Amino acid sequence: EKFTSLHGLEIGVRYRIGSAGFEASWSSINNSTDVFGAINGANFSKKYWLSLTEYALHAESYFSYFGFGAGLGYRTARMKTDIPGSRRKKQELDVSSGYNGKLYLIFQIPGDNVALVLKPYVQIPFSKLQFEGFAEQLGLNPVPDSNDDFRVFGLSILLYNGKQ
Repeated sequence: EKFTSLHGLEIGVRYRIGSAGFEASWSSINNSTDVFGAINGANFSKKYWLSLTEYALHAESYFSYFGFGAGLGYRTARMKTDIPGSRRKKQELDVSSGYNGKLYLIFQIPGDNVALVLKPYVQIPFSKLQFEGFAEQLGLNPVPDSNDDFRVFGLSILLYNGKQ
């Protein structure tokens, strides 16, 4: 199975001055998938976890309840698998990091003290992520080109606390 969806948590602080806003955020999205196959005639089944963690700074512009934003972030991708005999520990296969840009729209539903915000976004990495350890773990020889730009399309559902 492919990693087709990721889910997680985003935490940040935002400061808004009139129609401009500035935000600093941390996010972590992840998911797991099962891999089935055969290596040298022996069948195998393994579970793999992918996580993307990002620290970012954003600038936003608002027009009433709508807006748009752009940000620069530093993202780390981790690929892990089970350690045989351990229920909670995982073996890290690959870690790859790099800078990325994020573009998004803002749809805000204001409230007295809390606003509901929908942010559809695209996250575009400036460099490709490396996953050679994952390809080697699968027994792929020679290791194929395992570089991936991991462009992410998503929707953030946020709650803005405080004066709107």
